[in-house]
Amino acid sequence: MDNDKQFLDNPFDIAYKVNIPNWKVLIIDSHDDFHQRVIKSIEDYTFEEKEIEIIHKKTYQEAVSTIISNPDITLAFIDIHIEKPNDGLEIVSYVRNALEDNNIKLIIMSDSLHDEYNTMLNNNINDFITKKSLTPKRIFAVIISKLRSYHDTLKTIQLKNELEELVDSRTVELIQANDKIKSNLHEIKEDQKSGKAIQEKMLPDNPKKIQRYNFEYVWKPALYLSGDILDYFEIDEDHIGFYIADVSGHGISSAFITIYLKAIIHQYIGRYNANGDWTVLDPPKILDIINKELLHEDLDKHLTMFYGIIHTKDNRLIYSTGGHYPYPVIFGKNDSISMDDKGFSLGNFDSAKYQRYELSLPEKFSMLLMTDGILDIMPFVSNSDKEKFILELNDENSDFKIEDILNKIGYADCLKLPDDLTILQIKNY
Repeated sequence: MDNDKQFLDNPFDIAYKVNIPNWKVLIIDSHDDFHQRVIKSIEDYTFEEKEIEIIHKKTYQEAVSTIISNPDITLAFIDIHIEKPNDGLEIVSYVRNALEDNNIKLIIMSDSLHDEYNTMLNNNINDFITKKSLTPKRIFAVIISKLRSYHDTLKTIQLKNELEELVDSRTVELIQANDKIKSNLHEIKEDQKSGKAIQEKMLPDNPKKIQRYNFEYVWKPALYLSGDILDYFEIDEDHIGFYIADVSGHGISSAFITIYLKAIIHQYIGRYNANGDWTVLDPPKILDIINKELLHEDLDKHLTMFYGIIHTKDNRLIYSTGGHYPYPVIFGKNDSISMDDKGFSLGNFDSAKYQRYELSLPEKFSMLLMTDGILDIMPFVSNSDKEKFILELNDENSDFKIEDILNKIGYADCLKLPDDLTILQIKNY
């Protein structure tokens, strides 16, 4: 909650700029010539149906005051030497560090590109250009280019907000929103790179240590967006939850289901914290709820899933599986255990029942969970050979890492993944 408050109290955060009425471009230069060139270049133009407002300032103090009072400025041209050497770079430092505005596009201008490399490297600026090169046509091109980049960032934020709202209202609103997403599929496909960035933000910290257990993963979409999802979280001092799931297909529709899935589980974590609802600690019940939700919403998607709860006091694992393959494996000091328990996939059968399994974990162990994308790039033909390969991963090194697995299967030589690939490793060494 404190983090949310801090986020909302910063007027320079880009979330406040999603609905700006126009594009504000600030010109900071002590000479009239460049101001006139800007006026000639962009006069009476609009971008994305919004007017471009040019703000002219000639002194350092005027510039700083203007930036403070106009947190919605999108682009600034700054002379590197306004009134004294390098005071333009001081404005850059003030904007990025004191105001914490990392979204405004900052362009430094100079009479020459002396030490261009270090200026770009050591200062958080978006471009370094000579004044001589900034003809009216070039100024116009630079302004439109930077505004387009800024506009794309705003579209990313809008997409994130829309997805969060859809997840929060997942009954009638969810069905209506899904129809809207389908009708706007072409536009969303154009923003797939932005969508990937949003999906990556949903993933847990990597690596992360929760009590004495270490969690680490790799998450590799076949396209920009993935149908794979994983998470791990401390429920209380006695329980740690984790899951891995693989939605049928890949791309935007499968990625949407991963958001939906995460929201459902997050809801039950909240219920546990708020009123002691133990559902989140009951793996079969969680799988049953998700199965019924998918069938009820009729989203034409199904998924496989493994959901587990580690009881930290006695190092015990309670889990349930919904048709997930390849089977998770636990590696102890001298042996390996394949959790080859069967189960129904989620979203296919209304009558599906999910079983509760329990086992005591070795004092020192490594647990490996994967989606079936790994099978497509293994150098073997039969599934039995692939399962054997997984079970023998710790023969040479009991403390093997995910990178070791990727190297063994030749991931570096795979130019294009045929399917989404996710590997989760849980270690207690």
